[in-house]
Amino acid sequence: MGDFKRMKRMKRRNEFMRIYYVRLPEFVLNVLRKVFG
Repeated sequence: MGDFKRMKRMKRRNEFMRIYYVRLPEFVLNVLRKVFG
């Protein structure tokens, strides 16, 4: 049971990391465009 809960938590963290890595470059590009645009 504990292992199952740990797996679920890791899966949620991986989803969060994926969203973070997808959104961060987008955000950086927008900032650079504003600064140098």
